[in-house]
Amino acid sequence: MSRARARARAGARETVAVVRAVVAVSHEKRLLFMAASLAYFAFISLVPLLLLVVIALSTVQNGQVAIDIATYAAGVISPRSSSVLLEVVTGASDRESATFVGVVILLWGTLLLFRALDDAFGQVYGDDQESLLLGDLASALLVFGVVVGAIVAMIGVAAGLSLVLVDRVWNLLGPFVLLVVLTIVFLPMFYFFPDADISLVESLPGTVFTAAGWTILQVVFSFYTQTTGAAQLYGAAGAFLLLLAWLYIGGLVLLVGAVLNAVLADRVSADGEGLSIGYI
Repeated sequence: MSRARARARAGARETVAVVRAVVAVSHEKRLLFMAASLAYFAFISLVPLLLLVVIALSTVQNGQVAIDIATYAAGVISPRSSSVLLEVVTGASDRESATFVGVVILLWGTLLLFRALDDAFGQVYGDDQESLLLGDLASALLVFGVVVGAIVAMIGVAAGLSLVLVDRVWNLLGPFVLLVVLTIVFLPMFYFFPDADISLVESLPGTVFTAAGWTILQVVFSFYTQTTGAAQLYGAAGAFLLLLAWLYIGGLVLLVGAVLNAVLADRVSADGEGLSIGYI
């Protein structure tokens, strides 16, 4: 019994030490400001992405089916703001010009998002070296794949399982399925993005933390927007503010996941002092 208590106390002390180290490093690396840039670049990529989805689906399906799917997608990404997003997406009169502009803005936003993530991971791991062009392109494609994969995961899980499961079962199983899918989606980013030579096991804690954080964020925002009339009360401004808040918190969770990996692997120090955690 005494050994169990001693182990519990030791585990509690180690957990507190990890949390304090993560908080200290996050404050030192100014994650709150980096998360704001991630939210902005993700935001400017979201509308053209939905626009291209609608146009692509319209070529193989009728227009109403494409709009219905995009409406459901926008609702999953930002509940209660789907009508505003879809008004922006479907309001384009010239589809060819809208497609060209959408591709340009999407590529531009993805490139900026990649640079912001690259700088963030570099600051977390203390690597300020310039990467090669081919490495930049590969990482940019990875960011694009992760962003699209995360969105498709949230939409696909919600749409697919809700069709075959009753609401009560879906409400219980949905978050767990989304957690697993997001873990698979985020794992390549946490494994390949750090310039340090890390192992797959080393990248898992931050990946699971980020996937769990995004899952909780999705559930909380869905509950909030369904039980309050904030988006309807403030109209388009309220909808966009909710979306920006969602993206900001999601970006912050992702960056904290990167810090968690670096702290657990003893790859970062706070205030010049080494952190001997020794988990991985």
